[in-house]
Amino acid sequence: MRRRKALLSIIIISAVLYGLLIASSANKQSKRLDLENKVVSFIEKNEENGAAHINFQKDIGISYDKAYIFPPYTSDSELKKHLGNRSAELKSYGLYYRDDISLLVFVKSNQIMHVVKIPAKYKVTPDKSSHSPYLIQKSVKFKVNA
Repeated sequence: MRRRKALLSIIIISAVLYGLLIASSANKQSKRLDLENKVVSFIEKNEENGAAHINFQKDIGISYDKAYIFPPYTSDSELKKHLGNRSAELKSYGLYYRDDISLLVFVKSNQIMHVVKIPAKYKVTPDKSSHSPYLIQKSVKFKVNA
């Protein structure tokens, strides 16, 4: 009888923890999609003559130290070169094999805080004065290709 109660307790606790894990994952996914929609809709609403200017901190409300834009076909080794071991978090996007998105990556305190999938029709030119070809400024200009 005692074993049965212990087994039942373990099953119940496992189910609750699994439910919390699923809810947390869904919440993160929802926040990522909300941020993606916010960035893309801002670009669309503010596009003039094939370009849109955006300041991520002021216009979108994102707090970060560095931002990177990785275009389609960026290899995993290139991601790792610029983001270090943190780049493993981006592996699931399969950017090396994709031509439909760029990844906008926000880093704060050496942690990836936000990843935004940007449709490939929106292009941003990284800062030429930077030592990193993917590092972008706080305020950037997206070129819109129809």
